Amino acid sequence: MQKIHGSPADATLAAVKSDFLFEQYREPGYDGPPGEFGFRVEPLDSTLRALNERYTLPIGYTLNNMFITDWSEDTGFQPLDFYDMYAIMYEMKYGTPFPYQVSFSGEEYEIPAQEFENVLKTYLAVDTDMIRERTIYHSNTDSYLYQPRDMGNAEQPYQPVPEVTACEELSDGTLKLTVEAVWIRQFTDRAAVSELVVRTAGNGSFQYVSNHVTLTVDGVTGLWHTPR
Repeated sequence: MQKIHGSPADATLAAVKSDFLFEQYREPGYDGPPGEFGFRVEPLDSTLRALNERYTLPIGYTLNNMFITDWSEDTGFQPLDFYDMYAIMYEMKYGTPFPYQVSFSGEEYEIPAQEFENVLKTYLAVDTDMIRERTIYHSNTDSYLYQPRDMGNAEQPYQPVPEVTACEELSDGTLKLTVEAVWIRQFTDRAAVSELVVRTAGNGSFQYVSNHVTLTVDGVTGLWHTPR
């Protein structure tokens, strides 16, 4: 274990949380954005903010269960949904909006296998056989059937956002990030807490290795998530 930042005796960079959460008065019958607001009184360390922007904010808590379930590359990434991961990681890889958005009429698409697999393999140490076992692969066209989420499995807006509050470099060189779900609508900055392990490479690339949930809140954790 090596020091990331801070005092020589401490190998972990951590943040002290101080948040101010409040609700705006809304007249009866008002139908509009929620009136909850939140401010972080004690700023995050700049290193933690950079880690959050790079590793957790692009994934977030919307339309996926990456930070609210236990999974590992050693156990095949269950219960991650590869379709959800593909949609999010496509935008991470190419820096452009995902072209197959939430559907209103049940569209289906044939995604070329190379495109689909390359996106997932960029951020997960997953092999082709595993991808095909967990998705619908058409060998005759060398493509994957993709159905965008529809109104039956869409999610409500105003989801939690992740915040990296601690980072530790492990003996194998991976980073263990403490990720906390800040959900202003529920007036909590810890709707869930997990330890996310990330493997970095010298060329600036990285892969997600595992996630372990360390804290849940009854009636709150995962309330926002709708499985496919």
